[in-house]
Amino acid sequence: MPSNARNTMILIIHKDRLPETENWDCEDVVVKPHKADRDRTTRQNAYLWSTVYKYIADFTGHSTEEIHSAMKYRLLPRTEVLVGETSTSVPKSTKSLTTKEFGEYVDRVVAFAGTELGITIPAPNQS
Repeated sequence: MPSNARNTMILIIHKDRLPETENWDCEDVVVKPHKADRDRTTRQNAYLWSTVYKYIADFTGHSTEEIHSAMKYRLLPRTEVLVGETSTSVPKSTKSLTTKEFGEYVDRVVAFAGTELGITIPAPNQS
């Protein structure tokens, strides 16, 4: 079997075997494997909190929790949450970011620290 065969295989299942598809207008369901985006890693999160946020907190005199809230507010995409008749724009949670998105967020926080605060934060392999 070729090395890329797992990327080209498909699985055809009759819709009766998948109860959630009972209202679909089809006979079969095709399932194709794909690489799912992973959630942020524990290592990424540890670097953000123990190094990046800590350096900024030490420099500014704020807690790491305050820095986390401020950076999320400044640097993460927002979503509108409607409660009753009031709409509020809230930043996305870092818990919901993929490894790629989380890495990009950390890069933005480090860049902010450098450009706005003039501090250098060590890379993960240097901290």
